[in-house]
Amino acid sequence: MRQVVCGATCDQPPSGWDPSIIQVISGTDNEACALVVPIEGRYQAIVYRGTAFTSNTINDGTQQQECWDSTANAISCDSNPNHIGWTNGPAPYQFYEAGIQPLNAKLPGTLSLSTQFATTQGLPRATPPMPSDTSGNNHGSSSCAGYRWHAPMAIGQYKDDYLYTGDTYISYEESDGASNGMAAMYKCNTPIDKQHTASSFVGMTGAQIKTAFALMESKYHAKGCGSIYLSNGCQLTVNYCGGCKHSWPPGQKS
Repeated sequence: MRQVVCGATCDQPPSGWDPSIIQVISGTDNEACALVVPIEGRYQAIVYRGTAFTSNTINDGTQQQECWDSTANAISCDSNPNHIGWTNGPAPYQFYEAGIQPLNAKLPGTLSLSTQFATTQGLPRATPPMPSDTSGNNHGSSSCAGYRWHAPMAIGQYKDDYLYTGDTYISYEESDGASNGMAAMYKCNTPIDKQHTASSFVGMTGAQIKTAFALMESKYHAKGCGSIYLSNGCQLTVNYCGGCKHSWPPGQKS
């Protein structure tokens, strides 16, 4: 996105991207330019320059590099509660903005979206890599032996294609009619608002969670209860629970 916005023309999406969901918007005489793409039907990523492309006439021909550097700095501005940063400069008459906005939010300056994005449009969220295990055990309640046959059913309630993200505690249980049974629990230590950068992304799909639970059973001999600790900061636990309740993440139906 930065490559397009900081280029001379800013008139087409990046090579290989689906042009049906990406809007490339230019002002009069390409004086301002924005590239906007929806994400998951909830947000839009934007990169914007508010100055004309003048690489050979202003500031010794360095405007294009300053655009590239300034948009990188704006993207890294994670202290802004709206997850969007801006740079006024570094040379006179230059302004850049980049980050994440709510879907169909107003664009900077005088630019506006060509059409409103639909909530069904958007790039899918990237699937995180499968983490490795760092340790594990087969510890649990003394009641595990009596209820351990419920563990596979509890684990099986994770949805394979759902992405469970960090700092979310989720439990699933199969009870004996008295809300007693086994809970399969997932927890990550990284707050969800820190997951926008690739270096700190934490999350697992339901299929990955099931794979980790299977490893807990085979490697750490957890036939009923147990825990496994993963390299991405997540912890998975199966244990007996009394008075169990489902705790579903937003977006997943029971």
